[in-house]
Amino acid sequence: MFARTRRSRAHPALSRGPTAGGPRPRKQRGRTEGAIALNYDRNGHVYPAYTYEITRPKVCEYALATGSTDPVYTADPSEIPPEQVPVPPTFAACFSGAAAPLLIGDPELGAHWNLVHGAQEYDFTRALRVGDWLRCTPQIADMRDRGRMDILTMRVECVERDTGAPVVRSQSTIIFFKEGG
Repeated sequence: MFARTRRSRAHPALSRGPTAGGPRPRKQRGRTEGAIALNYDRNGHVYPAYTYEITRPKVCEYALATGSTDPVYTADPSEIPPEQVPVPPTFAACFSGAAAPLLIGDPELGAHWNLVHGAQEYDFTRALRVGDWLRCTPQIADMRDRGRMDILTMRVECVERDTGAPVVRSQSTIIFFKEGG
């Protein structure tokens, strides 16, 4: 278990600004007039599907960017056949993350860039392979109001483009901060 740590406060004499030497004014908490809130009528909305091809250059680029030292990613492509190039499971972020701009670009949702990525989950039916063509369908799976925050769960179902066989389901939790929060 992690130990709880106490936040230290600066000595009042070290404070700067109009309240030097005294307590700082508290920030107003909770919802304020004009707060940005998501449109909960969009809960369950399915966005248009998009396709993604898993290519060897993209897999190698991703592996090197994430610190892999495996020579399979740096070898001459003629030395190792594409089917022997392993695709890291976290590569799914490359194509499932493509759905995030759909949220910001949805004028009916009211999303904004004042957010943090709260959690990410993947549920694989099979391993990803170089040469896979995927059809990915994003959906708003859940929305919750938590006072100063809206918590949105985005699910992206990725299937084989030609057969429709499931490959991976991605679930992202995104926390949107409201104004004044």
